[in-house]
Formats: sequence, C-alpha cells, structure tokens
Amino acid sequence: MSEALKVEAWRREWAGDDSDLGHWIYVEDASELDTDGPWQKLADHTTATAQIAQRDREVEELRAKVASLRQAYWDARAAMGFDNDGDPTPAALLSPMEDLMRQDAESQREDYQSALRELAAAEAQVAQLRADAERKDEAMEKLRQWALAYPLSVFPEPDFAKAHEVLSAAGMTIDSISASNMRHVITQVVKILDAAIDSVREG
Repeated sequence: MSEALKVEAWRREWAGDDSDLGHWIYVEDASELDTDGPWQKLADHTTATAQIAQRDREVEELRAKVASLRQAYWDARAAMGFDNDGDPTPAALLSPMEDLMRQDAESQREDYQSALRELAAAEAQVAQLRADAERKDEAMEKLRQWALAYPLSVFPEPDFAKAHEVLSAAGMTIDSISASNMRHVITQVVKILDAAIDSVREG
C-alpha cells in the first residue's frame, strides 16, 4: 500500500469522514501500521472512537432500562392504590424516584401494621362473641334439661278437680299452690339467665 494512500486514509479519519476507506484500511491492513508513526495515531484514534461509541451505546441501554424500571414501578404504584395525580408516566415527578419508593414502602408497612392490629382486634371480638354465645347456650341447655326433668311418664297430670276439693277441705286453694310453683320456676329461670348475662358482661 502506498504511503500516499495511508496518509489520505489518516486525513479522512481525523476529518470525521466515515468512508469505507479508513475502516477497510484499519481492519484489513493493521499489520502494515508503523508502531511509532502517525499511522499508529490513526489506529489509536479509531480504537478510542470505537470505545467511546460502545460506551455511549451502553449508557443509552442503561438509560432505557432505568426508564423501563421507573415506568414499571409507576404502574405498580398505581395498581397498589397510590395516587399518581393522573400522570401515566413518572416524567412529571419532581422528587427523586428513590425517595418516592422509600415513602411508599413506609406507607405500605404502616398500612400492613394497621391491618394486623385491626385483624387482631377483630379476632379478639370474634372470640368474645363465641364465648358469649357458649354461655348463652349453656343457660338455654340448663333450661331445656329442667323442662325435661318432669316427664309425664313419671309425673302424670293430676286430677285438678279432686285436688281442688282436697285443698279446699284443708283451707287452701289450688290457685295458691299453682302460683307458688310458678313463682319457684320463674325465680330459678331468672337466676339461670342472670348468671349467663353477668358472665357475658364480665367477658
């Protein structure tokens, strides 16, 4: 290759000419380059230019990834119920994204803790209601057992007309006897119910 052709290629490369000549010479005839001459400067310049271009591409790729991640978080933020002020993208965001993410995390943690407290309170209330229901069921069961304690097979209905005659002869009435019995029954029922109510109130 003539020295004139080499010089012309070098001139074009330094002038920013992206012709195939300079690239073809650099790639195919690298073995002919002088290690200490101006042609080596052309090689160094070309290499540095290629490295800068590669780094520029990598930077743009990273910027694109960051923008994609910002948008993904912005969409996720809207899905989690945060207010994005109607903005479809985070472009209008004034504060740094990391500050917003930190604030969102703290808000989510507080909401989670609040939900746990509410759940614990609800579970305690449910447990109390179950205990109250069990006490009421116990009182109803006592009344039911009492009602079953005097079956007709053991205690048949009396002859009230004859009982009236007998009681009248003794100076008593069947009404007073019935009233006394009912008074005893109702008093015991009230005691059972009061005990259940007091137990519920005490919790």
